[in-house]
Amino acid sequence: MTRPHAIVLVGPPGSGAPEVARVLAQRWDLPLHDTDALVEARTGRSAADVLVQDGETQLRLIEREVALDALRGRAGVVALGSGTVDDEQIRAELAAWTGGGAGGGAPVVLLDLAATTAARRAGLHAGSTALVGTRARWRALFDARHPFYVEVATVVIDVDDLDDDGAADAVSTVLAAAES
Repeated sequence: MTRPHAIVLVGPPGSGAPEVARVLAQRWDLPLHDTDALVEARTGRSAADVLVQDGETQLRLIEREVALDALRGRAGVVALGSGTVDDEQIRAELAAWTGGGAGGGAPVVLLDLAATTAARRAGLHAGSTALVGTRARWRALFDARHPFYVEVATVVIDVDDLDDDGAADAVSTVLAAAES
């Protein structure tokens, strides 16, 4: 397979988008643009710490800036944080990314998984009643975002039963098949 010049990975928490992006960037010798890492580089704090300390609005503003910078570069492997798809401007940029033309035409890959798998990977599967409200809010967020993931994706890979290397293999296989 000819390696792509650019690819975006999106997915819900637990999909492994940052980890799979790292594997693909190494395999294809492409730059990695992980929005969570870019938020940390910009703020000196993890995205989770920005969320807790400054609130979701501030996190989303920073996340939008770093994601747009990464996407507009049209090169490398871009891993978008799970909440970036909520942003209309990001979705518009992803449409331009996949639309061909000057630097466009690159795939946006949704690493998809069942909500139950995502919850398990996020540590929300424990039987504790203390987590019931958290699980309910998390599930509502998962359900609200899923249509956006599907909207922006040009390729969907089910990663329920795949580890990071297996998901990277699946991405490579699907992209190679699309070339032929």
